[in-house]
Amino acid sequence: MRRVILAATLSFAVLGMQGCLSLPHKVDEKPAEKKNDYFSEIIKFKGLSQTQIYDASKNWRNNVVDYVSSRKIIQADDNNKVLTIKGHAGLKFDNCMDCLSRNMIKVADDSFNYILKIEVKDHQAKLTFSNIEPRDNRNNHFYKDKNAAIKNQLKNIVEGYKFHILHPNAQPKGASPM
Repeated sequence: MRRVILAATLSFAVLGMQGCLSLPHKVDEKPAEKKNDYFSEIIKFKGLSQTQIYDASKNWRNNVVDYVSSRKIIQADDNNKVLTIKGHAGLKFDNCMDCLSRNMIKVADDSFNYILKIEVKDHQAKLTFSNIEPRDNRNNHFYKDKNAAIKNQLKNIVEGYKFHILHPNAQPKGASPM
């Protein structure tokens, strides 16, 4: 019995030492941020300064219907001209080219959350979508490729942004006046 206990103790000691020896010598104090960039696009605006684009971007995000309380979900860095927006978008079923059925009835809310970072420089803005998270966990099969549908919806958001920056007083096609 002593031999079994002695063997077990030595085994645990050896395994413990191997674990200690395999630790890295330098431990990072800050772990690297998880970067989950999903889609990014650079938009060029001829004749508009950095301040004009940034102010129009702040105005655009205040007029987006998805944002109920903009103070809670929008961070503005006025010094670096960066906006970070936590948003929510729904996938559109009505005129979908990627749908399995053309005569489909919308029976589920297929929507997703995202973070949009807008970095503004002279004559251009970079929009980066990250942390894409579906809001519901159901597996509905309305789309052959749900990632393609999400990317298409993000491109629609980019087009809406581009339209608003170029035409700040106009309403996009299909928009209802408030």
